[in-house]
Amino acid sequence: MTDIWRVHPYREGNTRTVSIIMKLFAEAQGLQFNEQLLSKNAGYVRKALVLTAVEESPEPEYLLKIITNALGLAKTGFVPKQKTNDEI
Repeated sequence: MTDIWRVHPYREGNTRTVSIIMKLFAEAQGLQFNEQLLSKNAGYVRKALVLTAVEESPEPEYLLKIITNALGLAKTGFVPKQKTNDEI
């Protein structure tokens, strides 16, 4: 998602576009996705994308947190595995 957002093809609406793509992808995989959570926290999502997109020292934990919450996985105790710098 960060790679798509990084292209920044539109003057306005890039974060909303990525949020919609995340929703469509999740639903195509048969997963429930709370798009309202992302809509209500658009500023957080944008900042999380910015932090994840920093090539020198990405901080994906904020984006992973909101995606995990949007998928309803936080309630299950699911903790996403973060890649180490060696894996990136």
